[in-house]
Amino acid sequence: MTKVSRFKVKRDILDWFMGNLWRAFTLVDTKNEMEGMLRALLSRNEIVMLAKRIQIAKMLTEGYDYRTIRNTVHVTDPTIAKISLNLDDYPEVLSVVNKLHDEEENLKNKYDSTSLRKRYPSYYALDTLIESLSKPSRKRSRKTSLFTNRANTNKL
Repeated sequence: MTKVSRFKVKRDILDWFMGNLWRAFTLVDTKNEMEGMLRALLSRNEIVMLAKRIQIAKMLTEGYDYRTIRNTVHVTDPTIAKISLNLDDYPEVLSVVNKLHDEEENLKNKYDSTSLRKRYPSYYALDTLIESLSKPSRKRSRKTSLFTNRANTNKL
C-alpha cells in the first residue's frame, strides 16, 4: 500500500500541486510520453495499482460481477466497491473506459486473421491451399451448346 508523506502541506499549496498534476496529464500527447512520465514519477507498485483500478472500472462497465473481477484482477471487494461508487460520481471515467474499450475493439479488428490473410497472402498460402482441399468439391455439369445438342440428336 502506498504511503503519503507524514509532512503536512498547506491546503492551498496542495491544490496548486493537484492543478499541476491535472494539467500535466492533459498535456501528454502520446502513449509513449504518458508511459515515460508515469515510469519516472511512480513506483512499479503504484503503476500496477492504477492499472488494476482501470481494469476494475472497465470490467464493471462491461457488466462483470464482483467475484469475476476479484478473481481476475486479484483485489478485494471493498476496492471494487470503491471504484463502482466512483464510477457513479465521476462520469468522466466512463467516457475514458468506453474509449479504451472501443480502441481495443479496433485493434482486434485490425489484427484479426482475415485481415492478416488479405495483407500477407503468401504467408498464409499453405493454409489457404489446405482449406481449399478440405472443402468438398462440387462437380460441374458440362454445359453443351445448342449446336452440340442438335448434332447429337441427328446421330440418333
